Amino acid sequence: MMNLFFKINVARIGVLCLILLLAGHEAFGQISYYEAESSLNTLQNKAAISSCSGCSGGAKVNYLGGSVNGKLIFSKIHVVEGGSCLLTLFYVSGDNRSLFYSVNNSTPCKITCESTGGWDKVAKKDILVRLKAGDNTIAFDNPYEYAADVDKIGIQKNTTVPVFRISGHVKNRSNKLLSQVEVRLTGAMEETVKTNNKGYYEFNYLPQGAYCVTPVLKRSYASPFDSYYTNLKQSADNTDFTFYPAARSKDTVIMAGNWKMTYDLANGRFSVSLKNKQLLNEAYSAVRTPAKLTTMNFRNRKITSSKESDLYGDGKHLVIDSWNTGSDHLKQHFFFYPDKDYCLTYVEFIRKGGVSTNYIAPLVTDSLKRFLPDGDNRVLFVPYDNDMWVRFNAWPYNSDVTSYEVTALYNNASRVSFVVGALGHDTWKSAVTFKGATGPVASLEVYGGASSAITHDVIPHGYVSGDTVKSPKIFMGYFDDWRAGLETYAKANAAITPPAPWNKGIPFGWNSWGKIQNHLTYDKAKSVSDFFATELVPKSFFTIDSLVYIGLDAFWDNLKSEELTSFVENCKKNHQAAGIYWTPFADWGKDGNRKVEGTSYLYKDIYLYANGSPISLDGAYAVDPTHPGTKQRMDYYADKFKKDGYKYVKLDFMTHGALESDSHYDSKVTTGVAAYNQGMRYLADKFGSDMYMNLSIAPVFPAQYAQSRRIACDAFGDIGHSEYTMNAVTYGWWLSYIYDYNDADHIVLEGFSEGENRARVTSSVITGIVYSGDDLSSTGSEATKEKARKFLTNPEINAIARTKKSSFRPVEGNTGSGASTMFVYETPEYAYLAVFNFQPTEASFSIDLKRLGLSLPDSVEVKELWSSKIFKASGSMTINIGAKDAMLFKISKK
Repeated sequence: MMNLFFKINVARIGVLCLILLLAGHEAFGQISYYEAESSLNTLQNKAAISSCSGCSGGAKVNYLGGSVNGKLIFSKIHVVEGGSCLLTLFYVSGDNRSLFYSVNNSTPCKITCESTGGWDKVAKKDILVRLKAGDNTIAFDNPYEYAADVDKIGIQKNTTVPVFRISGHVKNRSNKLLSQVEVRLTGAMEETVKTNNKGYYEFNYLPQGAYCVTPVLKRSYASPFDSYYTNLKQSADNTDFTFYPAARSKDTVIMAGNWKMTYDLANGRFSVSLKNKQLLNEAYSAVRTPAKLTTMNFRNRKITSSKESDLYGDGKHLVIDSWNTGSDHLKQHFFFYPDKDYCLTYVEFIRKGGVSTNYIAPLVTDSLKRFLPDGDNRVLFVPYDNDMWVRFNAWPYNSDVTSYEVTALYNNASRVSFVVGALGHDTWKSAVTFKGATGPVASLEVYGGASSAITHDVIPHGYVSGDTVKSPKIFMGYFDDWRAGLETYAKANAAITPPAPWNKGIPFGWNSWGKIQNHLTYDKAKSVSDFFATELVPKSFFTIDSLVYIGLDAFWDNLKSEELTSFVENCKKNHQAAGIYWTPFADWGKDGNRKVEGTSYLYKDIYLYANGSPISLDGAYAVDPTHPGTKQRMDYYADKFKKDGYKYVKLDFMTHGALESDSHYDSKVTTGVAAYNQGMRYLADKFGSDMYMNLSIAPVFPAQYAQSRRIACDAFGDIGHSEYTMNAVTYGWWLSYIYDYNDADHIVLEGFSEGENRARVTSSVITGIVYSGDDLSSTGSEATKEKARKFLTNPEINAIARTKKSSFRPVEGNTGSGASTMFVYETPEYAYLAVFNFQPTEASFSIDLKRLGLSLPDSVEVKELWSSKIFKASGSMTINIGAKDAMLFKISKK
């Protein structure tokens, strides 16, 4: 089943969000064009007009979506007669992105915008919309990541459009037509309808594409389970379904400590409870081969039970084997640990002679009961990677959300939660799809085989083949605190694949990309090294090993070979470690006839291809991690870096190596994640344990190859960058349990207020490694150097960064796509509280010390570390923070 980022319900009388193929369009009326940069339009937040040589009028609107939440609204789109119209979107995008559009404030619809080949090159998409007579508005944005740029739109009254229909009847085994049965459409369009009093349903006005139709009726199962169309090119009427009542049988009940599993052997459904709290209800497992098979499709079942001792402790291992007459078996495995608040499960499909699938789901339920207390309930969205300024999001419980690898369903007030996610990340891109509960029941689907605009894939997930195909192992648990639940999930992953070994301290350092960027020279790099040695290291800016890492980012090739070597020697003289930058899975030259460095291959030999074309993402072509040319290229650069004496490497644009492709050089590798693992293993072995590996743009998982990963996308110095970084810490602080450290990106002080400087340094200190990004060279601004002396040398604040074991925890988790304002960390002697004011005016904070969840006495001594002010607090404290500023408190526990 194709799963979109979230479900869009299309009202029968509302806007029709239909993306159409260009081929075969005809008989349209006169077209009217509307330029994006027109003064008649509205630009919200930081959406902006910029020049574009390839755009009509020489301009476009960019900064749509992303961390700035930019939005473009076309107003006064006038039509004389209402009805269906063809909207032609002219867009610009250097990589694959998506746009959401809304007509007259209707439910937003998503458009996938493939790369146009550059940020001045225009492509177009045709969309069928329904406009009202008179003036209309059409808005473009993206609430999750940065969108494509918009050049203009065209509106044309349509008379002939190639669209299709899927329709049919739903009946029971006595041929009685069933009314009010829910039928779901997923794929290129998503919609849910109910059958009428004649058992009839239809999905109309569908463009060509892949679709899956699934009827849902409690305590019954349908034959077929669903109908799947890989590429709908004509109407599919008579897509009928017959429901059969679930057979009645005595449920089998299995107990393991506080765990209780009830299995319906007649129907292949199960329920799971912990401490009498039902977590799963009437759940089942599924696989697509390509027809969808579930445990409900099998009639024979057997349960076996055995003791299990594994990485997680002693427990009970249950195996439910389901089969029909024939060779197919669907085996469900469950691991219950009496002393744990979580259990594990996976499913394997067995077929003699082999099977191929790109979708396998250990857990699916259409009747997930509301087990959270009333109040502010949330569903966590975790992005697949940190590219394109995508944000974590805590959606309201009635939302439809697809989260990648893991999600948490939780009540923010009480903090109780259900956490479910994948363990082990060697083959599958995994996702959790939650369909919101407007009433007492929701649905949940946990599966391997995710592929979407959020994973940056342009083709479906690769197929996994064999006589036996296993799903990812799934973790699920119920916790008193959603934060503890996510930390436990992270630690469960780390038990399988521990973080990369590192026996030195948390890195402190500098990177050239913050301010110098493409103006990097040897003289600048050398004088920055000298500034740190003479001005900052003596005043507490150093690691626990008394080191500082001085890193050259992109454009290090501005330096001559002898200058690169001399730079390393200068760092050594200053008791520093030199850092370098590289993108092992991306080619920025995009010329396939170039020779790959250190090899006899051409770049076109090592590219990853989708639908026969090189895959472009972020303006670079992806290369195949399994190709010997890619590995020889790794040898070339790794040997060079090590020979020159570099001890730190920033590895960027890693997601390129995990993209789904037509094939890989290693034919045994059929998925993007499997290829990425192979490439990362090779790279980690090549660099060895004495080279610190820091991932920049990269998937969340797998995590075991590098010591740290940037927790979000690019962030520099203003309060918006601090807020964006802290959004990722609010909902992703737990990543510090699967990596040695999180990375808050470069601290840039120049050009921003002192309050913003404090906020940015604080955001880095409480996240993980601490890296400056200003031009602190001999030609840099003296005022900037003075800022560095002031804000990078606070001994008590730097001591926190040097010695903490993980990122600070958020206090609240109800900020949606924004950031929490308070974060805490605890040691045996002290508790630490960071408080941010992201607003442009002074703000007052009334803080309930008990809500912080810390082990504190009734009365405490508090020291604010930026100002050194000391005061007493009992039960609560009220503080005022200036505009765009932060405070960091040290609370004595004695």
